[in-house]
Amino acid sequence: MFYCITFEELKHVMFQFFIIYMKNEIWKEVKHYPDYLISDSGQIKSMKKNKNHPDGKILRQHSDRTGTKLVRLSVTGELADTIVVKNLVAQHFLPKPDDINEVVVCVNGDRSDCSVANLNYQKKNWTKNL
Repeated sequence: MFYCITFEELKHVMFQFFIIYMKNEIWKEVKHYPDYLISDSGQIKSMKKNKNHPDGKILRQHSDRTGTKLVRLSVTGELADTIVVKNLVAQHFLPKPDDINEVVVCVNGDRSDCSVANLNYQKKNWTKNL
């Protein structure tokens, strides 16, 4: 039995089911954003069609006032969402925490280093300042 699919359908299927290895980095498709890939080093790549970047374009990340890296991702036809990069890396490369109150922290204290080796889950401190 033969099936005819378009190139776009084939591309989508490939990115859904395979981990892509490029430049010693592991790349995965970003959940809820099918046009983007995320690497274990914290890089995010747009796979939207672009004649200047046929293999995809690495997105520029911005920092908030605390130094945390942010990136803007969008689904076709919708407004862009601003997302914290370290949370995105942890969601795709770290095992899910057992406790709902755990947050992603940078092990070495450098909030601009979003590589999976620098990230860990830690229980959130809920103490109040008196």
